[in-house]
Amino acid sequence: MKRIVFLLSWFVLLGTLMSCSDDNDDVNPPALSFAQSVYTLSADASLVVELQASAAATQNTSVSFTISGTAREGIHYTISAKEFNLTAGETKAQIVIAPKANYTPDKQIQLALNAVGVVYWGKVYITTITVENKAKSRYTF
Repeated sequence: MKRIVFLLSWFVLLGTLMSCSDDNDDVNPPALSFAQSVYTLSADASLVVELQASAAATQNTSVSFTISGTAREGIHYTISAKEFNLTAGETKAQIVIAPKANYTPDKQIQLALNAVGVVYWGKVYITTITVENKAKSRYTF
């Protein structure tokens, strides 16, 4: 009989310990994502690329990204920053890409978010930017 009471007490204690959990278990860090998966950089106007967080940042956060593609910085475009600066309390950050005198067709820029601490990626962590080329002026006399 003592053994049955002991085992029953042990199972109750074990069940109580297993059912307790930390209140923060259901809190996920914000997911970071580009606002769009595809952008177009006009030949005559700057482009704003936006980073979005699923929840407001609790502290100032810098989110860097990798730049690749066939378009070359300084030749086909300029970029305002190499990272997004997400301010505490905000859910959006932006960079600006400006076109240069690009006469070469079929150029693209690809941005891929780099890892930041314990942050989840949203649906769009890579974005592709098509760079429009300027039309060549032709003069005849």
